Amino acid sequence: MIYVIITVLSLLVIAFLGFCLVNSTSTKQRRQIILILCVPVCAVGVYLYLGSPNYPDQPYRQVQVKKEALSQKSPEDLISALRDKLNENDNVEARFFLGTTLFKVGRIKEALSELKKAYLLSNKKDNDIAFTYAKILTSHNNEIIPTEALDIFKNIPTDHATYPQSLFYQGLYYFQNGQSEKGYEEWDILVEQAENQPWKFIAIDNILNAAVKFNINIDKYGLEKTGSKAKFTQEDIDMISQMVESLRQKAKDDPDNIMLQKRLEEVEKKFRQIKENFVKKSL
Repeated sequence: MIYVIITVLSLLVIAFLGFCLVNSTSTKQRRQIILILCVPVCAVGVYLYLGSPNYPDQPYRQVQVKKEALSQKSPEDLISALRDKLNENDNVEARFFLGTTLFKVGRIKEALSELKKAYLLSNKKDNDIAFTYAKILTSHNNEIIPTEALDIFKNIPTDHATYPQSLFYQGLYYFQNGQSEKGYEEWDILVEQAENQPWKFIAIDNILNAAVKFNINIDKYGLEKTGSKAKFTQEDIDMISQMVESLRQKAKDDPDNIMLQKRLEEVEKKFRQIKENFVKKSL
């Protein structure tokens, strides 16, 4: 911000001196004004040529050269370069970014390795990293939740407005391992907390799909075991619509957040299904 202020002030000085120059009748005075005027003009010119407020510590031309060089590299080269940097100076956020990038391009085993490093590097305290790592572990295991993933889900704080799926996965683990009562206990809490929450449709949709895939009896919840056809009211639709719009704005404000963009895609897809089913039932 300081660089912008300095530039604006310099331009104001130039404008003032220019005004004085135009209105001056003395040749000597004009020469003096021209000499003074050269200082801010040259300063601003050099700054615009060499510097940028986004990179105050680097010459602008060098930054542009680096950008062009990066744009010409293949994804493989970029991943390799990032790994080399991390070997020199490890970083939680960069390691997590590398893991999610590898997952996005389908290199699951490598992604899990990097995500585990990020998880351990964060001392197992970063909930976003923990949840992402456990979820991809589960996905890689054909949706059968491994014990390692269960332990991670259990350690995620019980802020279920942020991580409602942690309860879902814990319950699913017990159903998959013949402990139905414990599974129902987890899902009972999830269904109760989902009421009047913007993520209600996600929780219900997950339960419905899991019930079909793993043959789980969910009659006690009064849901239709047909997948993505839970009974929603117009108020539910309006509430979900607000939540989706809020998520869209977050994704727009943070376009480089891969996990947020992926989450938005999943949410919009499920919301479309819900609206389609809602319209059909209303006809």
